[in-house]
Amino acid sequence: MSMSVPDKSAIDPREASVRSSLRKKLIAGYAVTALFLFGLLGYSAVAEIRGAVIAPGNLVVEGNIRRIQHQDGGSVSEIRVHNGQQVKAGDLLVRLNDTQPRAELGVVLVQLYGQQVRAARLAAERDDLKEVTFPSPFALQGFDTDSASMVAVENALFVARRRARDGEIAQLKEKAEQTEQEIEGLNAQLRAVQAQSAVVRDELLGLEKLLTQGLTQLSRINPQRLNLAQLEGQAGDIKAQIARARGRISEIGVQIAQIGRQMLNEVSRDAR
Repeated sequence: MSMSVPDKSAIDPREASVRSSLRKKLIAGYAVTALFLFGLLGYSAVAEIRGAVIAPGNLVVEGNIRRIQHQDGGSVSEIRVHNGQQVKAGDLLVRLNDTQPRAELGVVLVQLYGQQVRAARLAAERDDLKEVTFPSPFALQGFDTDSASMVAVENALFVARRRARDGEIAQLKEKAEQTEQEIEGLNAQLRAVQAQSAVVRDELLGLEKLLTQGLTQLSRINPQRLNLAQLEGQAGDIKAQIARARGRISEIGVQIAQIGRQMLNEVSRDAR
């Protein structure tokens, strides 16, 4: 009895029908997916976006992400680049509103110029100048500042301090001149007393010779001796007055020098 082996290459009609049905469904699915993708891409190319969601963001470099952020921050007044634009180092990306920084800069510049004006006044006082050479307010151009008032205040202070110092020195010099005149008067008195003393001394020498010769009496000599002693005492007193007057002149010189040193000390203290 012979048996035949079934042919494996033979396909069951029912299996072939199932495979054909699945193939048709896959092809249809691929077609629908492709149509959806092409439709979505076409819509995105022509669609107009009328609204947007506002959210914080940072500028980044494609391929090497870096956050670009200002160290102080502030409000943006102008954006100089657009999405996808290539930039290089040094390019201006955004411009911040400079109202507040400019105001702060103005305050700093005003303070700096005030210090410069004050330093110019102190230097003029230190060098005993007749007037102050103030710096130019060039750096303050464009700022709402009154540089003229700062100069006027420092110049008025310079003039007032100089007048006060010159007034004190003038008074002391006037006292010195008066003392010099007093010394001249005392010298004139001294010369007169010395001249009288010389006359009395000569008379006394003559009387003493006559006394030794017995030609005069001692009662005539003693008054002359007393007169000479009084004249010499007057001369000594006048010399003492002259010495005291010269001492006052020296003290006046010290006071004048002290005024100068006091001014330098004040300048040094104010310059700190």
